[in-house]
Amino acid sequence: MKKTLIILTVFVLILAIFTGCGNKIKGSENVTMAGEEEIPAMTQDDGALARDEEGRMIVAVTGENGEALTNAQGEVATTAVPVSVATLNGDLVESRFFHVTIPKNWKYSASYQNVIITSDDKNETDKIVISSRSLEEQEGKAEYPGENIFKVYKGATVIEKDKTEKVKVAGVEATRERLDVSGAKITDSVSEEQAANFELRVISYYTFEGPNAVYGVRCESKDAKTADKVFEEVINTMVLY
Repeated sequence: MKKTLIILTVFVLILAIFTGCGNKIKGSENVTMAGEEEIPAMTQDDGALARDEEGRMIVAVTGENGEALTNAQGEVATTAVPVSVATLNGDLVESRFFHVTIPKNWKYSASYQNVIITSDDKNETDKIVISSRSLEEQEGKAEYPGENIFKVYKGATVIEKDKTEKVKVAGVEATRERLDVSGAKITDSVSEEQAANFELRVISYYTFEGPNAVYGVRCESKDAKTADKVFEEVINTMVLY
């Protein structure tokens, strides 16, 4: 009986979070994930979502009219819910295991499980795709998130230079493999026309581990002179959970 009551109580709390969240609650920011209703997520001083030790966002529990409910100490009552998909919050993209800031000259392009950021120039010369996977999900896997796509590029391009280095990004040790390429190979699946129109000249792939997840970050540029620091300006804004 007690177990049933606990389950019902949790269900009511979660239901309350998604009910009538149009009101602004002090200390929170209304965010939307994948078409769901607005969620009153509590924020930190820097505007990022407040998280617990497992990376779940802390949200206010609200009443039927969207008003904040309070606990015995008179504070806003909160609970923790998983970040199901990447969500834009001002100039921050909040994802399941990290958040990343969109710096000047970059823009948020798209995301769901992966976060895609592109340069804001007319041709979107530079592109970054951030993939992540929990340590539990990674167990037994030989490849990092997104590594399969990087390997496709590696096998299908004319590589002028291939360099692998140990670097530090997002506050942790990482491996960076950079490919400087001159175009695509003509194969059974890539026509001469497709190869001629292949624009990428730099393809880099970063792999690293955080407290609860592993990360694979693929970086692309149409400019052969693009330096690693161009990509790392963005990667270094990542906060890992």
